[in-house]
Amino acid sequence: MHVIFWSLSILSLLALYHTVAMRSLCAGLTVRYTWYWAVTSTAVFCVSTILCGPVFHDTSGWLSGLQCLSAVMLLTPSVCTLGARRPGVAAWQWFVVLPLVFVLAWPGLIQIATSHGRGTVQLSGPAIIGFAVVTLMSASPGLSRTMTLPTLLHLLTVLLTLWPLTGWPWFPIPASLFAPVPLLASKVLANRQLRSRLAQISASASAADRLNEVWGFIQDFYGVVWPQRIMERMRQFEQAEKWRCRLTEDGFQKHDASELTHADLVKPVESFRWVLQRFADADWIDRYVPAIAPGNSSWPKP
Repeated sequence: MHVIFWSLSILSLLALYHTVAMRSLCAGLTVRYTWYWAVTSTAVFCVSTILCGPVFHDTSGWLSGLQCLSAVMLLTPSVCTLGARRPGVAAWQWFVVLPLVFVLAWPGLIQIATSHGRGTVQLSGPAIIGFAVVTLMSASPGLSRTMTLPTLLHLLTVLLTLWPLTGWPWFPIPASLFAPVPLLASKVLANRQLRSRLAQISASASAADRLNEVWGFIQDFYGVVWPQRIMERMRQFEQAEKWRCRLTEDGFQKHDASELTHADLVKPVESFRWVLQRFADADWIDRYVPAIAPGNSSWPKP
């Protein structure tokens, strides 16, 4: 049993390592706030996993509160992504994410304070429903394309962490004991997908291919909601300026399905750069989506 415990503790620390390693991928994007919450939540999860070992078994009342906090914190990165647009991304942390943590953790905090740490946290029906609503709301934008599996694994981590606090004795072994496994898998898969996308951006043979890889990178990070809004905004520009191409989920495509040229991308790239200002710093945009001059036939490498 001790071997299993220490093995799972190491897995949780590896999940934290992979989370920290994603810092460079978020640099220059508004999802860096998501990264802050991801690091914080994974660190809380690691502490909870290590302290829930047999050495600290006597403090189970306080540890159940820590487990509750860990489950709440695991929801914060995806909730943060829902507000990752300028202006307002900084205010979103103070007026949405932090209050959410307080509201969801409040039932557990009250029980711990009332029992002076002697009783374990037992979530009531309304508290469980609140968790379910927030989980579905925050995770649904990521359930598409390449990030579906990491998102589902993260959901499984939240479920396993929360399960012992629901009072549903369907498992003879505490479900939270195995939560580090899907969490590590989620971090590894997400990290691998995003780094692979960056490599494809650098290896793109044409401006159109590179532009589409950048668009895929944005979709990987921001899920479904914000890319959908970007496509709607780009569609307005397309109709007003009579482009010969459009932005779809698969990237920029010509109306007649022929190959895109630099001339076709001059105006779309200009509009795309303008829309991305809500989600990326100017340096990031200049590096990955530089403007295309009408007479220029090349695009600098990032």
